[in-house]
Amino acid sequence: MLGLEIDLTSELREFQQEIEASLPKIQNAVRRAVEKTAKWFEVATTRELGQALQFPRKVLTVRFRHRFTSRDQSRAVNIWLGINPVEARHLGKGRQTKQGVTIRKRMFDGAFLATMPSGHSSVWERQKGVTNRPHEKRPDGQWTQLPIKKVRLDIATEAEEIFKRYYARVEAELMKKLQQELRFVSLFND
Repeated sequence: MLGLEIDLTSELREFQQEIEASLPKIQNAVRRAVEKTAKWFEVATTRELGQALQFPRKVLTVRFRHRFTSRDQSRAVNIWLGINPVEARHLGKGRQTKQGVTIRKRMFDGAFLATMPSGHSSVWERQKGVTNRPHEKRPDGQWTQLPIKKVRLDIATEAEEIFKRYYARVEAELMKKLQQELRFVSLFND
């Protein structure tokens, strides 16, 4: 009978020490992958939404917020997208015409550019169907017809559609970024 005894305790201890030493690097790789995926999601949805609505991207980028959380060895990111209507003044400089206001090839019929006494300027339109208020005279002597409201553009339906489409691709993108980061860690592991 042949007996074979191999003592691998020292090798296993070394292997375990290597794994424990590389655990923080792996956790950092996961954190970087989550951050890069969140940034990818923000850039991709902002780009497509801007193209669909013909808005400048800077109008939409301020509507994104992401917050990274870490609890009990798990990492997460919360992404928030503001889909409230966008004021027309954020699209660019408006030009007053006889028909209304034109901003970036968009025509707002019946609208007008005005600066409020507080100094706030925007694109306004008179509320239709409200005629119970008389004309009022401002302190500078001009007559006004109130009430008025700001011109806003709804982005909710397009934003939700694009958001859902990219949300379905997030997991695959995260796995791709995670593989890249782990490859980086394995190549440059000291």
